[in-house]
Amino acid sequence: MTSSFQPVVLAAGLGQGLQPLTKTYCKATLPIANVPMISYVLHLLNREGFPDAIIICRESHEDRIKATLTASSEKKGPTKTSIVPYTIETIPDDSTMGTADALRLFASKIQKDVLLLPCDLICNVPFSRLLDVHRLRDASLTMLLARPSRDITAKKKTQHRATYQLDRDIIGLADDRVFIMTSETSAIEKTALQVSQHAGTQAGTITIRRDLEDPHVYILKKWVVDMIADRDLLSSIKDDLVPYLVSKQFAPPRKHSKDIYNYIPASETARYAGIVPSVKLDDRIRCHALVLENVHGLNRPSPTANFCCTRVRTLEQYMEINHGMHNFLQDLLDVPEEQVQELQADLRTALVTPNKQQQQHGDDDDDDDASGDGSKQAATGAEGTTPRGITVAKVAKVSKDVFVGVGSRAEPGATMHSCVIGDDCTIGEGTAIRGCVIMNNVSIGRNCLLTNVCVCDNARIESNSRLSNCNVAPGHVVKPGTIRQGTVTGSAPSFI
Repeated sequence: MTSSFQPVVLAAGLGQGLQPLTKTYCKATLPIANVPMISYVLHLLNREGFPDAIIICRESHEDRIKATLTASSEKKGPTKTSIVPYTIETIPDDSTMGTADALRLFASKIQKDVLLLPCDLICNVPFSRLLDVHRLRDASLTMLLARPSRDITAKKKTQHRATYQLDRDIIGLADDRVFIMTSETSAIEKTALQVSQHAGTQAGTITIRRDLEDPHVYILKKWVVDMIADRDLLSSIKDDLVPYLVSKQFAPPRKHSKDIYNYIPASETARYAGIVPSVKLDDRIRCHALVLENVHGLNRPSPTANFCCTRVRTLEQYMEINHGMHNFLQDLLDVPEEQVQELQADLRTALVTPNKQQQQHGDDDDDDDASGDGSKQAATGAEGTTPRGITVAKVAKVSKDVFVGVGSRAEPGATMHSCVIGDDCTIGEGTAIRGCVIMNNVSIGRNCLLTNVCVCDNARIESNSRLSNCNVAPGHVVKPGTIRQGTVTGSAPSFI
């Protein structure tokens, strides 16, 4: 069944909500738990049996995406990904085109119904469920909607990074059929939510939902792609195409060369008229949704949820999902839980057996809670090298919610809690790291304190620095004794 659909991964966005990271990095290649962001959706497509996928990105990002995906697929360990075969199509770097505009450029390469996916999707929902809804409802548009365990559009008062505000979706549903699709901002501007008389008569009761997230996962019939190719006014799939299709349900045809009904194949019209005589011809446009009533939060599992489904659109979300990815990695990358925990076990167990004095010292340290929140810590023993090439030193403490890359080193007295550390990093003696994302080849000196900090590749933080709620640029050197705390401003926090 998957061979009847063409997956298209949209990766040409500028990632404004992830600035300043996306001023330097391609959004699709930003690491989440040491795995490139786009790898998660490509791995899911491969798991679901799709034969190939098309990635649409900017010209300057093509080589970076290819190199990053190649390196990720060759990486050993539980974070190795098996991705679907792909081809890359590019748009100009200076282009301001929307998602529908980008799809229009390559419409000739799409010869079947299309499955549209964002590159920042973190999801383990089987696409077969969405495909079933699309086929059974004979839908023109099928979309995925999810109710998160918490409101991701709300801004935390204590969160310094929450400067890019997401707009809440307002969705009107009659069972699984979509009759209203707009944003809260648009609804306020219009002062009223409107449904056509024809649709209102057919829909019956419409339930207005403000608690659902649209993760931009859509299935479009081939004729919808053909219509996009022919109509330049449709620029954005979310803001233009989806509301347009929703509003055209049950609308009578018009005598116009570009009327939407003219794009529906004659064979489909005949099928409605001949096989299902009770279905009126003006019901050929159908918008349906697969609604997941409860999905896991970004950084913590929900006891009543079976799936995780979200997008990484803001810097706050990027940090939060990195902190909690240890809860979901086995489901997202299809690896046994014991393998997911193997990396942490390597850090907690040194190959060189410590002597009795060192063991006693390590046991005493285990009673301390370096994170201050009662989380269970594990102290390493004498210095040694693990099977993954990770060097650990005695009395370095690593909590169970830490991911550490190959070749990284924690010196005596270092403590790490709820963070991700990339490859070939050095954590100095007495340094404490909490809630951070440390990318590759980063050096952090002695007696530093880092809280909720994103440190990019090849950066160096000298000793006795105190950083919180800020971002360190690639290759930047933070001078000894630097004290920097992020503040709430009108835009995303810049690099230091």
